[in-house]
Amino acid sequence: MRDISKLSGHAFISISDLIGNRCRHLIQSGRIITRRMTEIPPLIERGEKVTIQMVKGRLTITSSGIARQDGWLGDRIRIRTPQSQRELLAMVRGEQTVEIHF
Repeated sequence: MRDISKLSGHAFISISDLIGNRCRHLIQSGRIITRRMTEIPPLIERGEKVTIQMVKGRLTITSSGIARQDGWLGDRIRIRTPQSQRELLAMVRGEQTVEIHF
C-alpha cells in the first residue's frame, strides 16, 4: 500500500487497467505507474506494410504501401507506394489499413 494522494497524474489502480497499453519510456522498479507513462500503441507503425484502399464513390481500389510514420485511428499519415515510390497522405482506418478518397 502506498499513498498516492500527492501524486501528479492519474495512477493505474489495477493491473487490468494497463492491458493494451505500452510504456512511453523505461519505468524504474517500484515506481507508481501513471497514465502519462503509458500510451495506446498505434494501429500502424512506421515502416510497416499497409493496405491502401483508394475510394471514389462506390469504387474501391486496393493496393499496398509502406507507412512512413506511426498512426492511430483517424490520423492522416504519409505512406509510400512501392510501385511509383510516391508519398501520399492517407487516413488510418484500422490495423494496417489506410484509406484515400480521390
